[in-house]
Amino acid sequence: MKRNHCSRAFTLIELLVVIAIIAILAAMLLPVLSKAKQQANTTTCINNQKQMALAWILYCDDNSDVMPLNRWSTINGVAVSLAGSWVMGNADQATSPNYNLTNDITAGTIYPYVKTVGTYKCTEDKVMLKISTASGPMTPRLRCFSMSCYLNGPNPGSLAGIVPLSKQTQVRKAANTLLFIDEDDSTVDDGHFLYPFNPSVQAGWVNVPGFRHSNGTVLSFTDGHADYWKWHSSAKAASIQDAARLDSTSPQSPNN
Repeated sequence: MKRNHCSRAFTLIELLVVIAIIAILAAMLLPVLSKAKQQANTTTCINNQKQMALAWILYCDDNSDVMPLNRWSTINGVAVSLAGSWVMGNADQATSPNYNLTNDITAGTIYPYVKTVGTYKCTEDKVMLKISTASGPMTPRLRCFSMSCYLNGPNPGSLAGIVPLSKQTQVRKAANTLLFIDEDDSTVDDGHFLYPFNPSVQAGWVNVPGFRHSNGTVLSFTDGHADYWKWHSSAKAASIQDAARLDSTSPQSPNN
């Protein structure tokens, strides 16, 4: 006896159930995937800072213990890192003498030790800049890392009572002394990160640390290690706890 074979199609209800299950699974997986991506970006950012810190150490080794310069000035109303410093110019503007964001990095004194322009910024920095005419093309910002104001910065006492160090051996506690930090969009300009140590003022940012990594930042220290710090406050107002934590990395802090 011959039998008729026919295929059974999905009913509308069955199809809707499958779609609902897929939607539920996607909703469960997306936060996990997003968190994994954030962790991967933070790890990359930490590795970038480690490379920058190693470049700084190698520079000191090759220059009789003298640190790379971290000098800045205001030229035509724009804060810029000066020629001969670890980096030049302003991270958000094309300025004299290079008029090119890439050249501002490659002309820096530590570039020979870390020859990858992408190492100078946080992976979460997505800022696009217009650096020529108003109708000119947009270009990614190339740097958001800045160097501690205490490391071969402006002359002693010339800025907020800061007494900068000039030699690596002057650092007493290398593992606790800030070297590079990811700086927030609101203050990043030259390569000089200003955070004057002032025990009488327990809260408030001067230059603002980054908040790109889940309300935290990545920073490196003069012994070559890098870390991720989670903040309790916001970019607009530092909590007493966060301000004190950042202050503790200053060479003028009693901790150092």
